[in-house]
Amino acid sequence: STRPAPAPAPVPPPAPSSAPVPAPSTPANTAAAPPKESTPTAGATPPAEKKIRSVTIDGEMTYAEFAAKHGTDTARLNDLNGLDLTNGTVLAKGSELYVPVQP
Repeated sequence: STRPAPAPAPVPPPAPSSAPVPAPSTPANTAAAPPKESTPTAGATPPAEKKIRSVTIDGEMTYAEFAAKHGTDTARLNDLNGLDLTNGTVLAKGSELYVPVQP
């Protein structure tokens, strides 16, 4: 005759601790300050002090054509957008890139 396998024992919830959890100790003089200048990565909000705007590509074009259309170059666009695209990269319609605002 076959017996059903025994059910696993219920796991009790962790008991609440009355002792406070100590914060990790780090000496104040070794705390690293965030870098003042950082390049935005894809998806990051660009720094407010730079005059840039978001542009949605309305038709297929190369990265160099897009840069020229917006009065900049591909190196600047790569910096603003955290990318490493070449001049001949074809951008898909609907893509969004940050461009510098022209004065």
